[in-house]
Amino acid sequence: MIPLNVNRRGLNAIVVTLLFVIIVLVAIAILFVALRENVKEGTEKVDLADACLKIALSAQSCDYQIWGSEAQRTAYASVVLERTAGQGELVDILFQFTMDDGKVVMVRQTENVEFPARLLKENERLLYEFNLTSVPISIRAAAIVGSNELVCQLLGHASECLPVV
Repeated sequence: MIPLNVNRRGLNAIVVTLLFVIIVLVAIAILFVALRENVKEGTEKVDLADACLKIALSAQSCDYQIWGSEAQRTAYASVVLERTAGQGELVDILFQFTMDDGKVVMVRQTENVEFPARLLKENERLLYEFNLTSVPISIRAAAIVGSNELVCQLLGHASECLPVV
């Protein structure tokens, strides 16, 4: 007679091995689902960062006129902005004005309702106009790209704003 305990011992080793394989496969599936979204978001950010590198904006000139009294003055600013060659979906432009009172004012072109203007195409210059509550001393511009509206870095030097004479 063959004892029944010998077969059970071999069967236990197979069951343990199968359970271990199943646990490992479930863990891999959980990691895949968790990491897939992060990898997808990461690749989208890389694509947007690539678009930022391709779109180059620079303020070519900035001048202003002051209207009103000293207590309620308004500065009417005109900025000529240039977009050099480089493909990319430009969805908006962020203008950064440094003012004579030390404040920094950010204006998005799509929010500039007093002077609406279209966005720049490749190799184009456009005039953008603004009503400001302080006198601008310099201007910089940054592209806003993609459906997530990623604001690219403000690259290059600031252009000095000069009074109209």
